[in-house]
Amino acid sequence: MLQTPGVHHIASLGGVPHPVDEQELSAIRLAVDSQLPASPCFQVESGIQARIEFGPLAGLEGIVTTVKGHHRLVLTIRMLQRSVAVEIDRDWIRPLGVRALNDGAFKVTSN
Repeated sequence: MLQTPGVHHIASLGGVPHPVDEQELSAIRLAVDSQLPASPCFQVESGIQARIEFGPLAGLEGIVTTVKGHHRLVLTIRMLQRSVAVEIDRDWIRPLGVRALNDGAFKVTSN
């Protein structure tokens, strides 16, 4: 058995080593480096898909959720089925696949 100090597990599918998506890892690194409040969370499958247009996370895409009145961008590493929720400012968000309504709500649109 191969052992490497500091390595817990190697990501694999069916016991065969498999690389983790580099864009997903880069998004997590950027979130950690931003020093914005972040916490582990369950992988989210529902919510508004959005792109961050401003702030230290500009360019990232993820699912936006609201927890206790605070907006969070959920970044997921799908292969590992793990997510991180990073606190964001609502003004940084540009929803994808939705149309903003006059009252500030969003309506899902088809592309």
